[in-house]
Order: sequence, then C-alpha cells, then structure tokens
Amino acid sequence: GVRRAGRGRFVAITFDDGYLDNYQVALPILRSHGVRATFFVTTGFLDRGRLAWWDDIAWMVRTSRRSEIPAGRWLAAAVPMDEPDREQAVRALLRAYKAMPAASTEPFLDFVAEATGSGRHEAGAVAGTWMNWDMVREMRAAGMVIGGHTVTHQVLSRLSPDRQHEEIATCGRRLFAELGEPMRCFSYPVGSADSFDDHTRRCLRESGVQFAFSYYGGVTGFGAWDDLDVRRISVESDMDLHHVRRTVSLPMVFGRERRPEMGGASPAPAGGQTS
Repeated sequence: GVRRAGRGRFVAITFDDGYLDNYQVALPILRSHGVRATFFVTTGFLDRGRLAWWDDIAWMVRTSRRSEIPAGRWLAAAVPMDEPDREQAVRALLRAYKAMPAASTEPFLDFVAEATGSGRHEAGAVAGTWMNWDMVREMRAAGMVIGGHTVTHQVLSRLSPDRQHEEIATCGRRLFAELGEPMRCFSYPVGSADSFDDHTRRCLRESGVQFAFSYYGGVTGFGAWDDLDVRRISVESDMDLHHVRRTVSLPMVFGRERRPEMGGASPAPAGGQTS
C-alpha cells in the first residue's frame, strides 16, 4: 500500500538475527504502542543455538590476555589489542572475516582462537542468546512479520551459487515448517552493497521472496524503489534517542550510506522514503 501511494514518508521497524531480547524487550514495547515490526531470523541459530561468528570474535578478543594478534597468512598487519584499542581489534577482525571466501571463515575463527589464547566459545554456553520457535510463533500471532535471514548468517556473495541457494531455500523451508506461511521478506546477512549479487536475487525470487532488505544506509525514494534492495538506516547501541529522532526526521542528512562494522543488525527504520 505504501508503494502504491507513491508519495509521503514512511518508517518500518526491523530486527535481524533472532536474539532473545527481540521477544523479551522489543515485543512488549511494540505491543504497548500498537506498532508492528518485522523480525528477520537466522534459522540455524534458533535450531542449533550456536554463538554467532561476530559474537565469537568479540568474545575471543575481549577475554584475551595478549596484547596483539600477529600478521601472517590471515592478516596483512598485526592487530593490537591493548586498551583502548580492543574494540578496534574486534572491528578489524570482523572486516577481515566479511571480506574472505566462506570456505576460509571457520579456519580463520580457529586462527583467532589460537592467536588470542582464548579458544572458541563453548557451544553449550549460549543459553538465553536466541529466541525459540514458540516465541517466534507468539510474535507472529501478535501481528509481527517474520522474515528470513539465511541459516548460518554467511555473507551470501562469498558463497558458491549452490550454497547461496541452500542458505536461502532451507531458511524458507524452516520458516514454513514452523509458521505455516512462506518466506515473503528477507534481509541480507551483513547487508553491505557487495554482500549480495545477481545470483542471490535469482535465489530469492525462486524462493518466493517479495522484499529483501540491505543494511548499508541511504534513502530509498519511490522513484528508485528496488524490491530486493530496500535500504535500512542502522540504529546501534551507541545511539541515543536524540540521534534516532534526528535520523528519522532528516534521513537524507543522517541516513547516509555506510558499511556496518558488526555482523548483526540492530532495530532499524526502513522502507518508504526513510530507509
């Protein structure tokens, strides 16, 4: 209906990944204000409960007692971890992860585990990280829209065509199995402009997806609308309410294109002319 109107300004609220706080914190707030939102879930995280790769990297760096990660096969330059640069180290490693072929990502995580001395985070120690399917169904019954976000949250353009198809189609099948409805909406893991390609688009169409959301900022006007690249403006944990209001009021100024540093996405305004 918004697109058919062809004018005006609209905001959609979206959440990525499937974290438990979507159900415990966001849902009650949304319901109290009578607002609907779209939640894009990574089905493998809900099914298997494993830690997301960006959280794994952050945990390894923050718990390390070492001062740097050395250069070598995986890194062109050493990554210092002395405070106050530890968060910069996390961002540097996330950038490296997102730029490499998918086949290299697990060996890279093993390298970081050894280089930091932290080891990999225990798979069984992530209870309370993700929603379960009963929660997702309750959210859907409350009027929320549930969309797909792949199975394992790999950067799709770094995958082979067959792997892309598997990530998208399997995600769609899991959503249908749990919710009884097809996957109409989808958001790209990482969401940068180069995180999806023409084959990704074909896979989405084959899976019946109508709208796919990116995450690199910018504003989408009706004249330049792209069903498979609906832009979103990020709302991160370091943004205060004033910043959020300013971004929604002046998206052309404060919603500039960007490349997200973290793997997951926070609640973000999207769609219409304010995405």
